[in-house]
Amino acid sequence: MPLRTGSLPTVMTVLIMMMAAVIFLLDLAVPLGSGIPFLYILPVFLSLTLRSQWHTFLTGLGCGALTLLGFWFSEPGEPLLQDLAFTNRALSLVGIWGLVLLDSSRRGAMQALRTTQEELVDFLENAPVGIQLMDSQGRILRANPALLTKLGYSRPAFEGHRITEFCAVPDQGHRLLEMLERGEPVKNLEMEFVHNDGTIRYLLVTANGHHKNGRLVHTRCFLRNVTQQKLAENALRESESRFRMLANSAPAMIWMCDAQGQCTYFNDQWCNFTGRGYEEHLGDGWQKSVHPKDRPRCLAAFHQALRARRPLSVEYRLHRWDGTYRWIHDDATPRTDSDGTFLGFIGSCTDITDAKEAEQILRRSHETLEALVRRRTEELELSNDDLRAAELTLRGLLDNLPIAVFTTDTRGRIETFNKHAAALWGRHPTVDEPADTFFELHGMYHTDGSRMAFHETPMAQALRTNRPLYNQELVVERPDGSRRVVVVNVIPRQDAEARLVGAIHCLTDITERKWAEQEITAYSEALRTLSHRLSSTQETERRRLHGELHDKVGQNLTAMGINLDILRARMPEDAPEDLLQRINDARGMVEDTTGRITDLMTELLPPMLEDLGLASALRSYVGQFTRRTGIAVTMRGRDPNPRLDPDIEIALFRIFTEALNNMAKHAQAGHGWVELQVRPGKVRLIIRDDGVGFDPDRSNDSTRWGMMTMRERARSIGGEFRVMSHPGEGTSVIVETRRPS
Repeated sequence: MPLRTGSLPTVMTVLIMMMAAVIFLLDLAVPLGSGIPFLYILPVFLSLTLRSQWHTFLTGLGCGALTLLGFWFSEPGEPLLQDLAFTNRALSLVGIWGLVLLDSSRRGAMQALRTTQEELVDFLENAPVGIQLMDSQGRILRANPALLTKLGYSRPAFEGHRITEFCAVPDQGHRLLEMLERGEPVKNLEMEFVHNDGTIRYLLVTANGHHKNGRLVHTRCFLRNVTQQKLAENALRESESRFRMLANSAPAMIWMCDAQGQCTYFNDQWCNFTGRGYEEHLGDGWQKSVHPKDRPRCLAAFHQALRARRPLSVEYRLHRWDGTYRWIHDDATPRTDSDGTFLGFIGSCTDITDAKEAEQILRRSHETLEALVRRRTEELELSNDDLRAAELTLRGLLDNLPIAVFTTDTRGRIETFNKHAAALWGRHPTVDEPADTFFELHGMYHTDGSRMAFHETPMAQALRTNRPLYNQELVVERPDGSRRVVVVNVIPRQDAEARLVGAIHCLTDITERKWAEQEITAYSEALRTLSHRLSSTQETERRRLHGELHDKVGQNLTAMGINLDILRARMPEDAPEDLLQRINDARGMVEDTTGRITDLMTELLPPMLEDLGLASALRSYVGQFTRRTGIAVTMRGRDPNPRLDPDIEIALFRIFTEALNNMAKHAQAGHGWVELQVRPGKVRLIIRDDGVGFDPDRSNDSTRWGMMTMRERARSIGGEFRVMSHPGEGTSVIVETRRPS
């Protein structure tokens, strides 16, 4: 029957003790006993091979006891031999217990070492980062599971191989080994490793070497997987590169700013336009290129849109590389991330200087075309040579006109056209081709979007009636489907015998202007509504304040005056003089305050306006104005019969007072005239002066605001408002409105 593993130390212990008993018997049998006691150490040596420290201790205890018994049972002999035997047995006891204690210490140290090894192995096997141990040649001695998982290899397929076998770029592995061989610290070295599936993994390597006698023995490497971060960085870098390529290829000037309004990007078109370096525009540097007069308005619109985080649309002048300023239309849209967090703006700028100049040219082109028609009519009477010369001149003029011009015969077939016409149509028609008529060349639409029939086109109307048509707006559709809004002028062409031979067509592209007009109209309508609401609110407040002054303050002042009169009448004759003087002073202040409040009530709501009519109220205010300012004003006119509507009267009166106030503030006038004209169905109010005058197109903000207020008051009653003035020639304000017949 085989012995169990657990009983083996016990059997060995019994055998060793039997060996010690034999040694004891020999010790007793040898008379001298000079060397026998040292044999007791032999069983103790054998017990050191036992795994159990307890069995070793029992063996040592038994051998020590037998040695002591040898002292007791040994035969007496010569003194010298007895002393030698005693010494041998004493040394034997010391040796036995020395070995037992040494074994105990050794076993404790080995147990601590095994515990430390187990903890280190546990740490290595369960560490979240990859760890590997290499020899001096770069051969992998050990790798933890985290590293094997990152690279997808089994332990036999990875350990025992050189690290360069797993590097996507072998030079990276050689560089790592060279740095470790030289003793250089390696920290976060980025290396590319080949995964077991063939893909690339990016790992950051931190390593240090263990050197002995100046030579590398082994190295410890810690590897962290940064593949996802690396791929994200590469994707972001590729995205930024693609964005910059697209932005630099775009025909517009593109810019970007962060959530604080600091500009972070400008494309090449912007830098090429301004002629300044990229770094000069970053942050707030771009503001230096904006025209100084436009800069406050531009920055105010920019910061307002930034705070509201809404789209930005603004026009301003921008400094170009050649030293000139060009008008720019800037549109910007808010940027957000996937969570909706506001990141800033991305904007694009377009040069609209040519469009603005085209608007001015458009206004002059009508005059030029009319002069051209008159000249053409006169030249029909010249000789054929002069006619041919005039036609050549006309053709050259057509090519240099900034608008689309073309001619047709009586059937609408195109005879000639300039380059602007081809650009507007989006194609070059074939001259004298029956299929290329003005209508069939492309679709035409009314401004409301409905399709325009042939007989409704300006060309058809002009050819049908033999009369010119001016400023007809319509929408032209290009072959690519885009549409442009144009103003059409058509002039019939006649020969020397006044027969119709065709027509001249002038088309001006006003698409951008229409967009601008729509924005201006919406803004003006909003201002008009606000002004009307402000005027109504102001008038209501005037009436309320007038009532408050009349019903409360006026009555209190009257009562106060009566009380002072009663108090003064009842004062005794021997009353102090200074007391009577104070009562008289108080009475005077009450009368003065009553007068001032009466004047203020008259300004707020003239009683004569309600009681006697507009003309009487105007005369009364003229007298007060002359006394207050020293400007002599002459008033003429009478009230209409029947009287005007109260809202019309108060509106005309407010316009009149605003005009006189402007006369006192700005006109530097010596004399003024006011005339109220009553005509069938109309009432006209004229206020003029002999002052310094001004240019209405260049008036300051206060004057412009006052005019807008008067104009809106006139519009609120269905009237018409005009201002006529020139520097040094005085000013005339004219308001005309309808009246009941």
